[in-house]
Amino acid sequence: GVSASSRLKDSPAMLVAAEMGPDLAMQRLLRRAGRPVFGLPPKLEINPAHKLVEALAAKDDVKEAASLLLNLAKLQDGDLPENPAAFVRQVSNALANNS
Repeated sequence: GVSASSRLKDSPAMLVAAEMGPDLAMQRLLRRAGRPVFGLPPKLEINPAHKLVEALAAKDDVKEAASLLLNLAKLQDGDLPENPAAFVRQVSNALANNS
């Protein structure tokens, strides 16, 4: 799920582990070891006051904006986007459209 966060100040978004299950660092270790990861998927918290979130909210392509925020949160958490090439394209488009 996605929710607005009041604790984020400088970041546009972050991933938060579900209340039940391993934290995100443990999940990452399990995945890298080839072990199954059980539990609920992490939640994406967004900072509605962040300039990037405000700019993306004004876009028509909500799916693209959500994907960009999710991939930024993954990078911030030490993980890689599922499709790095698509992420580079998303960032390039966002920068080009806001220049």
